[in-house]
Formats: sequence, structure tokens, C-alpha cells
Amino acid sequence: MLLVTLNRNRIAEKELSCAFQKLITGPNSIKGKGSGDFNINIRHLCGSFFQRSISPNTEDSYIDLFNPSIGDFIINRYANDTAFIKTAIIASISEKTVDTLSQLFFGNFISKQAYSDIASSILDEISKSPNTYTPKLTSSLCSGLIKNTSITEKTSTKIKKCFSFILDSMPPYVFHDTLYVVNWLLDKNEIPYESSLSYAQNVGISGITNSEIEELLKIHENALTEGKDCDDLKKHIIRAVEGMLIDNVESICDEDDIISDLEASDYFEAEERVREKLYETVEELGIEWEIDAEEAVHYYDVTSRLEEKEDYQKEDDEPIRARDSADEVDDLFERDI
Repeated sequence: MLLVTLNRNRIAEKELSCAFQKLITGPNSIKGKGSGDFNINIRHLCGSFFQRSISPNTEDSYIDLFNPSIGDFIINRYANDTAFIKTAIIASISEKTVDTLSQLFFGNFISKQAYSDIASSILDEISKSPNTYTPKLTSSLCSGLIKNTSITEKTSTKIKKCFSFILDSMPPYVFHDTLYVVNWLLDKNEIPYESSLSYAQNVGISGITNSEIEELLKIHENALTEGKDCDDLKKHIIRAVEGMLIDNVESICDEDDIISDLEASDYFEAEERVREKLYETVEELGIEWEIDAEEAVHYYDVTSRLEEKEDYQKEDDEPIRARDSADEVDDLFERDI
């Protein structure tokens, strides 16, 4: 039950079986008899604590908690047994279990020392074969270690080893945690600027966030200070910012702020307000380069919004006019009498 809880959402039954075998054979393990015990446990728990589902496409089976509140009970039950939690997480290392580990720490279920011990043990496993684990998992784990623990020289070396695979990957992967760790490695002189520049100027920018752009800007600023050629990275960041404005123009520009007091013919004023909001976002990022926001302005489409607003106002006024006409007809009949 702890393995399923640590994975939070449903887990493939095959993955759960593998994790169970590691759990019963590793340090601080429970006594069991291998796969026979797993099958017996699944049959016993399904229907009461677990629910089992079959994928219609692949026919693979999945296990999930019957009720999320069961997970809360399990976490509280094992919160003081950090040795067993560690064994369970090491047995089922995944993006979900790494995320759960952070939640246990920030929720004060485990101590800082326990978090550091477990996270360091996961890093040990990843460093043995970095390409076996997803870049997102590695980035999230390393970022958590850097932010929440005291990094030793040994741990720093392991982080560098794990990230060498990510930096050399093509096409490069990007998550906020990834760029954060790259900047940390740069500050520690653990990686050359050439590696960080090559990575940064090729990372995918689709769906990039403000925080990721800020990390790219740090890499640019540091490399520029070292006298490196950053023109390609600068162009890449500009494209990233322009794409971010398009992706987020709806949330950046609240419709009430843009058109609430305007008429249908005031589209030039509406577009100017959109530009102002977009360039405020650029300024908040500390960017002084020339950024083209026109595609984002066009995407927002103030003309359609203003026309739609006018149509709604006409619909709201129509019932009032209809009632007025009816009253006038009634008055005529009354006068005839």
C-alpha cells in the first residue's frame, strides 16, 4: 500500500510488481515470498483498498487507491519509519515518488535530515545510470537537494555526472529545475560555459515559462561577463519571450482592463492597451532588448472582443425595448375604451 501511495496516482501493475520485489529483498525489507506474495496481496486488497483497471488500448492493468484518504492514513502510519520510506522510494524511483518525497518534507512528515538522506540515496541510484531516468526526474531531485540541503563535494560531483547526460542530449530537454541546476553548476565551475551555452541556445521554447526565461537570462548574463559570444542565445531568448507572450496573452491581458469602457470602434485604443500590458511583462523580466509583440496583439483579437461585447449589450437592451412596445399597445387599447 505504501508503494501505491508514494506513486500518488495509478501505477502499472507490472511496475508495482517490480517495485515490490525490490522492496522485499532490499535493506529494511519486509518478509515475503516474492511474486506469490504480491499476487496474494493484490487479490486481498483490490475492492477494499485498491481498485484495478484495464487499459482498453493496451490491456495493461493498473492499480490505484480506492479512496485518496487511504493515502493520508498510510503516510501518517509510516511517517516515523523513514528507513522503510527510503527503501520503498528507492524501490520505485519515478517522477511521482520524487515529487511525493518533496511533499513529505514540505508537509513536515519527514525531517530535513531524512529528506537529505533519501534524496541523496536516489541520486546515488541515478548516478549509476543517468540515461535510465527522465531528465525531469533528475532535474527535480537535484534542484530539491540544492535548495533544501547542504551540498557536499561528493554530492556536487554526482549532480554533475547526472547532468552531463542532460546537457549532451539532443534535442535538449528543458524544465525550470533543469535550467536552475545548470546555473548552479556554472556558479560552482562544475561545467564549462560552452556546455551551458550550447544547451541553453537549443532548448525547446514551446510553452516556456517566465521563470525558465529568467534562468536563460542568467546564463546569458554570466556568459557575457566571461566574454563569451552570446548572440545566438540572445536571439533564442527573444524568440522564447515572443512565444511566451503569445501563449500567455489571455492571462496577461484581462478583458475587463482592456475593453470594459470602450466602444466597438475603439479597437486602436484596445490594441494599444494590450501592447502596454505585454511590454510591462517584458520589463518585469528585466529585458531591454527589442521584442516584437505584434503577433501576440493580433492573437488577442480586440476587434472580435469589442464586437462581441456590443452584441451582448444589444441583447441586454432588447427585452427592455420589447416591454416598452407592449406597454404602448396596452395604452392604445385603454384609450379606445
